[in-house]
Amino acid sequence: MEEKAKELMNAVYLNNEEQKQKINNTREAFTKVTAFILENIKDSREKSLALTKLEEGCMWAIKGITREN
Repeated sequence: MEEKAKELMNAVYLNNEEQKQKINNTREAFTKVTAFILENIKDSREKSLALTKLEEGCMWAIKGITREN
């Protein structure tokens, strides 16, 4: 059980250019959407939630990349 817990809590960053490029492309895509929201939506609870969800989505996408074999 402890091994499974460790697997779930770790992200393995490989030292290869393909993974680094995927991570950079992912961050760039999320950054563009975030910039659009910051520039075009008035401050509100909904804007804050959207930004939080984008941050979370970016994190999960990158974690997914780190788990690719």
